[in-house]
Amino acid sequence: AGGSSAAGRTPGARGGGAGGGEGEAPVVTAAEREADKARRVDGAKLLKEAHNAPGIIDKIERSLAVLEEDVVAIDARLMAAGADVAAAQEIQVERDAKTAKQELYYAEWERLEEVMAAAEEIKSKQEQGQAADVSH
Repeated sequence: AGGSSAAGRTPGARGGGAGGGEGEAPVVTAAEREADKARRVDGAKLLKEAHNAPGIIDKIERSLAVLEEDVVAIDARLMAAGADVAAAQEIQVERDAKTAKQELYYAEWERLEEVMAAAEEIKSKQEQGQAADVSH
């Protein structure tokens, strides 16, 4: 009878027996605690990134506008190069670098949009959880 139950604290054990002995909730394994902690940390990082995302997107938009102007100027140089194949190839390398940079910016913009959507989902779940806590 009395005493501490070691079986109630073993990894994988759930429920902790009759009351858990020390007023404990059902036993949570170290792995479950670590996973929960990782989810909270990841959620906090995501919320922080989402908070900063609009400013970063604004910078991306401005950079894309500059890159677009650069590409237009490069295209004009390509046309001016005419039959000079060597010059056209050099200019094309420069254009390819600018368009590759544009693609990276667009990919980051899309990723940030996804981060903001995920953050809204987290906030919504948090608000629902708080509303449930208040109603009980």
